Parts: sequence; C-alpha cells; structure tokens
Amino acid sequence: MKITFQQLFPSIYFKEELSDNTQQLYMMALDRYEDEQIFPAFEKLMFEKYFPRLHVFKELIDGSKEDQSLEVWQYVLKQIESKGISNCHFDTATNNAIRSVGGIEAIGLLDRDKLTFKQKDFCRAYEVTEKREELKEIGNKRFNELTANLVKKIGV
Repeated sequence: MKITFQQLFPSIYFKEELSDNTQQLYMMALDRYEDEQIFPAFEKLMFEKYFPRLHVFKELIDGSKEDQSLEVWQYVLKQIESKGISNCHFDTATNNAIRSVGGIEAIGLLDRDKLTFKQKDFCRAYEVTEKREELKEIGNKRFNELTANLVKKIGV
C-alpha cells in the first residue's frame, strides 16, 4: 500500500480517533491488499459512526465465508462441466467438502434441479473443512517454529 493512513481513512468521517499504534496495526493488516481493493470497502464503511474493525474490512474485501464457499461451489460445477468428473483436481478443503456430499460423481451425475440441496450441504462442509485446513496450516507453522527454536537451544 502506497498511501498513508490519514489519506486512506480521513478522521472527519468517524467519531473516534485512533492511536498511532492502532493506525500502524491497520496499515500492516491491510498491506497485503491493493489500494483498489481497499477503496471500495472504505466507501461502504465511511458513513458508519465508529471506525470499523479489521475483520469488517477483511470481510468486505475478501467476501464472507458464505460467499467464498459459494464461489468454490460454482468453480467445482464449472470444472465438472468442462473437464468431466474423472479429470477434476481440487485443493484439500474442496476435496473434503466434495467427499462429504457423496463425492464428485454424486455432484456430476445429479439432476440440475437437485443441485440446490447439494450446494447447501457443500457450502457448509467447505466452510468447516477450509477452517480445519487453515488451523492445520497455522499449527504446522507454529510447530516448525517451535522445533527450530528447540534445535537452536540444544544445538542439534
């Protein structure tokens, strides 16, 4: 991000003032996004009474978990349609959600009028499995950090 906090979030819009530390925290958290992604989120929030929390910005930029799972569902259907059920490959969370609703064959061979029910089940399963994969990744990273520190301390 190339602009300052005051340029991005003029204090005239909100009732509360944020400390320098809080401003730095926001800028660090939002640094992974392009300015073009942040501006629309800010425009939606600029009429709020209080300054929005980081999770609100993240949800507006990334979309809600429901939106994300629906996008993945649409992607799965497009892949099945274009490649067929035997040639589709997905990430771990998507594969787990597909298995939880009966597998790729069950989705690919289902009548279109019954897909709505599968969609709801898939979206619920995807949200759970994505969170599980996310937590596993965090756990693995933390485990690697701990073992690296342990190796440094004992000198192995």
